[in-house]
Amino acid sequence: MPNSPTTISAFLADVGNRLARYQIACSLLKMAALAAMLAVVVPLLSSALPQMAPALAALAVIATAATLLGAILSIWFAKQRWSESTAVARYIGDREPTIASDLLSTVELTRVQRPEFSSSLVNALAKSTSTRVGQLNPKKLVPWR
Repeated sequence: MPNSPTTISAFLADVGNRLARYQIACSLLKMAALAAMLAVVVPLLSSALPQMAPALAALAVIATAATLLGAILSIWFAKQRWSESTAVARYIGDREPTIASDLLSTVELTRVQRPEFSSSLVNALAKSTSTRVGQLNPKKLVPWR
């Protein structure tokens, strides 16, 4: 097996990207629904209450800006949340409890620059975990339902 920590890192990056895309898609769909609601409600209210039309127009501009800001922030937060390999390892561990402890331990131990324990033990854990991670399917871990 090639460099086991690299294999695990690549797998975690793949799952993390899938999780970020999923979270971003969900957030953008919510923002689109809000924008569609504004596009329907504001003109209806403006026609029903003509004296309130300027205030409603200002409210629509503010709500649109807030919706765009929400979309941008949701993209940023998703990227931040799932860029951490420990967060992705915990997510995978929740879905696959049999690998949870070993995967998180491997991620944390391979980060240590000067371990106070045997590096051969860390390498053996990484190799074993890498083999088990190779049997997981990222598409099943992050289902698009």
